[in-house]
Amino acid sequence: MSVLSVRNLRKSFGGLLVTNNVTLDLAAGERHALIGPNGAGKTSLVHQLSGQLSPDSGSITLAGRPIHGLPPERICRLGMGRSFQRNTLFTDLTALENIRLAAQSVTGPRWTPASLIAKNQRLQDVATDTLTRIGLAHRADTTVRALSYGECRQLEIGIAIACQPKVMLLDEPTSGVAPSETRGITELIRGLPSSMAILLVEHDMDVVFAVADRITVLHRGAVLASGRPDDIARDQAVRDVYLGSGSF
Repeated sequence: MSVLSVRNLRKSFGGLLVTNNVTLDLAAGERHALIGPNGAGKTSLVHQLSGQLSPDSGSITLAGRPIHGLPPERICRLGMGRSFQRNTLFTDLTALENIRLAAQSVTGPRWTPASLIAKNQRLQDVATDTLTRIGLAHRADTTVRALSYGECRQLEIGIAIACQPKVMLLDEPTSGVAPSETRGITELIRGLPSSMAILLVEHDMDVVFAVADRITVLHRGAVLASGRPDDIARDQAVRDVYLGSGSF
């Protein structure tokens, strides 16, 4: 059963068609990678799924509920978490405080003073458990500005986890990360709960083929191919447009 269903989605900016009749499904617990050349429309699609953009036509349903056109905060509270290409962290707060705020934004109570949030044991436990899951428990009291870039990328994923999503959208989580930290982030993604479906946008094909159960390839805003990793690796049209002649 699909936890996320996209049907005939279209989006354009003037004469530029960035999403061209896209249809895809994400099953519960599935690890689904979205790949394609720069400008293929991957991030524009993710923005529509998470509410940063409204599609011109088509539908998006999350756990059977229509969400297209809803604001991002509403979609988040309905079960959609995401990370961004660029870090969107509170740099003067600690790693723990960033996670705690994310948990509070979803489970409430909202509009609570920071001093009271810090005393909420349930939120404290969620933040501590999440930091342990992402391998940053030892950095709980470190401000974001003192973390490495790779640790910030881990923290972004942790913030999405703390929102307790049914679906996690990860937009290039290893972009700009050193190879040694990329391996850690890959293992972090592989270790996320099986109850959580993941849609991963990623340019590093080693990460994609290590994580994905299924891959969808976008080209010029449209779905070029979709299938199991082995099938995508052998698809000649995908090789011509994106993968080249390498082996994965």
